[in-house]
Amino acid sequence: MLYLVSIALILLYLLLDLYKTKQKDYLSYALPKLLMFISGCLADWSLAKLEFIQFAADGPTLPFWLVLLWLLFSITFEQCYRWLSGKLKVAALLGGLFGPASYWAASKLSAVSIQMPVEFTLLSAVFWAVLFVAFIKKRPLAT
Repeated sequence: MLYLVSIALILLYLLLDLYKTKQKDYLSYALPKLLMFISGCLADWSLAKLEFIQFAADGPTLPFWLVLLWLLFSITFEQCYRWLSGKLKVAALLGGLFGPASYWAASKLSAVSIQMPVEFTLLSAVFWAVLFVAFIKKRPLAT
């Protein structure tokens, strides 16, 4: 039941965000969000398949909660990190530090276990730094 409520709220947010966007080209609005969502899910799936991490609900796919988390993150990323526009070095630093830190925090909640700590941290830091730089706009965003 909680998953259904989560999905409904995420979709409601997406629809409201889409409604209030000033862009007329909805594809250019949605494509970066979709690319981030797919990139994140693929990265986490790859890390699990390569046994750098293991999810508590171990299975052939990503846990549903993680897919929802990536969906929400990709939808809200531009709004949350708008202040990093044009600050690519800061974006890389923050992504590289706090991306891996979120997995370490999840490991303390027993949602994920980190199998190869050094290798995982290095790979994850690079992934998150590149993700932030790739999706931060280099120009000021219109509100």
